[in-house]
Amino acid sequence: MPTSARWVQAFLGALLSGAVPVLVPDALPAPVARRVIADSSADFVLGPDGALPDGTAYIDDGAALDDPALLCYTGTAARQPVPAGVELSNENLLSAVSSVVGALGLPADGLRNLVLLPLAHASGCVDQLLPTFAVGGTVVLAPGARRLAEVLDAERVDTISATPRIFAGLLPELAVRQAGSAVRRISKACHRSERAAAAAPATLTAALRARFPAARQWSVWGATETSGIGLMVDDTDLTDTGSTLGFAFGGTELALAGPQADQGRGELLCRGPNVSRRYWNDPVAARARFSGSWFHTGDQVSIDRDGLVRIAPKRASGL
Repeated sequence: MPTSARWVQAFLGALLSGAVPVLVPDALPAPVARRVIADSSADFVLGPDGALPDGTAYIDDGAALDDPALLCYTGTAARQPVPAGVELSNENLLSAVSSVVGALGLPADGLRNLVLLPLAHASGCVDQLLPTFAVGGTVVLAPGARRLAEVLDAERVDTISATPRIFAGLLPELAVRQAGSAVRRISKACHRSERAAAAAPATLTAALRARFPAARQWSVWGATETSGIGLMVDDTDLTDTGSTLGFAFGGTELALAGPQADQGRGELLCRGPNVSRRYWNDPVAARARFSGSWFHTGDQVSIDRDGLVRIAPKRASGL
């Protein structure tokens, strides 16, 4: 189902029915989507057409923190024939939502968040949609809008959430139209693939700073396994953003693995209340990526004495 008000209705309705929503990105090729749905053992498939089921809201007062709350599939390009289903528990979602609200200082007096992140991904659903609702704010959706600058003013948007690639595409339009005077918060979600696609994050940050001088900027980094966010940094006034990933977010704990771990360099490991502990129906992948309560991100980083995580520079061949 594409991003829309109907998507939000279906998602919230599934939660209120006591079900575990399975997020299937509408951009998935049809054969992959069918394999994902079959792998998830879904009881119902809610698509873009027809009436949504209706019924009485179900509240389970006995729900446990480690009960599954959401199933997100990830790694479509790397995992065959079925992407990995990441189980996110009630604790994972509650931790991520409360941490986003606190870290970004989301107000309870009329927040209007233009969410340009895919809702079928944890970064859009868990880190933006749910926190905005948690403070009584308004989520503004503009799927496929060609004139986002007009949307900023027409919808009185004060917060924008997108990927660096989306922001880079939006800047030329904003340069022509002096829109978005109400914007006070900018959240840039940057996963590993986005980091590779964003050629000059420092240039982007500076351009956004020039266009929205009154706005605070945050860069967030994470994976579906970390509920979409594991590291965050306030880069409003940060000068070196090229390799910076951020500080541990919320209750996330960090560790390094590898022969240079004691020197502050190695593979980044994460654990905490927002970090998944397993994959759905895939014990082989779970053993490869989870060690006890630690999630192996596969990313080579360095951590300085202040806890700031940066992308580790590539070493020359033979060194």
